[in-house]
Amino acid sequence: MSIHDIANLTNVSIATVSRYINGSGKVAQATAQKIEQAMRETGYRPSIRRPGRKTENRQGVRTGVITFLSIGRFNAHRMHKEPVFPMLLAGLQSYLIEQGMMVSYAHSQGGDDIPEALESKYCDGVVVYGFESHLGPRLKAKLKKIPTVWCFNREDEKAARGFAQVSYDNHVVGELAADYLHRRGHKQVAIFSQMPQYVIFQQREKTFVDRCKTLGIDVTCFHAPRENDAFSHYAQIIAREFIDSDTQSTGLFFTSDNFMLAVYNELRVLGQTFDVDDIIGCNNEQQFLAHFHRKPATIDIQVSQMGSTAASLVLEMINNPQSTTARRIKLKPQLIQAVELAGVSS
Repeated sequence: MSIHDIANLTNVSIATVSRYINGSGKVAQATAQKIEQAMRETGYRPSIRRPGRKTENRQGVRTGVITFLSIGRFNAHRMHKEPVFPMLLAGLQSYLIEQGMMVSYAHSQGGDDIPEALESKYCDGVVVYGFESHLGPRLKAKLKKIPTVWCFNREDEKAARGFAQVSYDNHVVGELAADYLHRRGHKQVAIFSQMPQYVIFQQREKTFVDRCKTLGIDVTCFHAPRENDAFSHYAQIIAREFIDSDTQSTGLFFTSDNFMLAVYNELRVLGQTFDVDDIIGCNNEQQFLAHFHRKPATIDIQVSQMGSTAASLVLEMINNPQSTTARRIKLKPQLIQAVELAGVSS
């Protein structure tokens, strides 16, 4: 059963049936009732994977679907717990909706695990999220045949080499935080780093420390214990470590906003308070910043923009299949100043 059959049964044009289904134009009430009755009697329902109109910016679109592919340890459950993931997906989805397209989700364990959603009959392109050094030859070859954009990758990520990439300059994060605390007049500061075994946090710490040294600021580093995965517990441990130390730090940098909120609250429990103007986090995670009586400064790593940029780039590749250049786009993080909540004075 197809739209052509519905048109024949109701004795109206295909264009009229299409207008009724898509809600893109006026259809007489009597005609609309005939079409609805025919669809109900035949059980016809239009596919959710319709490619849409062939506008100038969608000449290569066939299915109207972009597959969001996570790889390795970043499965759906893991990503659900990652604070930045909703922002990435929101940016990706918002852009595609504006283009009349949609997102489907698929996960690969890595190696040569190839999800069925990567078949050309199911998608026009792929946006990849994951940090895996091992990508099987079959899976890599499959992705090479499809317009693919790798987002959120690290610079040393072997798997992403040869693919179009959208990322952010993580090295800038530490410098922005150091400059902010310097402008606030701090001479002694501390950095609280979660998951210090991960490159992303190692880079933020190194650039922060290096920039502070250049500015003549003394830095003390505090690291969350690797052996404990309980977020609230290692926030308690690192807060106690700060209290028990001999540091005279008056300004604090946290490698993420959720970690900042957890440690800040633990410090308050232990009797140590800081003005929100003297702390700074990272990632612009509003769901955590909103819990402060005044929102502290943070660094926006452009996650939502990364999603929309990846969507734009993959659509560009779909429409220009002859282009073989793997573009690399690196977004620049931005400082977000501390914001006073409505009705609250400092």
